[in-house]
Amino acid sequence: MLSGNFRDFMQSAPDELTAYAALLHGPDGSPIVGVIPCYCGDITEGERVLKPLRSFGSPAMDVIQPRYAVAFSISISRWKSELLEIYAAERIA
Repeated sequence: MLSGNFRDFMQSAPDELTAYAALLHGPDGSPIVGVIPCYCGDITEGERVLKPLRSFGSPAMDVIQPRYAVAFSISISRWKSELLEIYAAERIA
């Protein structure tokens, strides 16, 4: 199960790794799990650290790539604001 794999992975992860996981819905309404990792350190070491995460299953998409930390921060902020808009709309409706 992905949640158990993710939990175990993060318990042994180095301090340089931050990762968020969320239960979401795909475009067709099917349940999906999204994982957003950020490794702050050497790119080669980051690839090694993230290798087990990438082997949990067959992802619908894998867009893990080297980026500046500020780009990660902006992505997380946008993701959170989009989720808040969705939840606010659902509560109002």
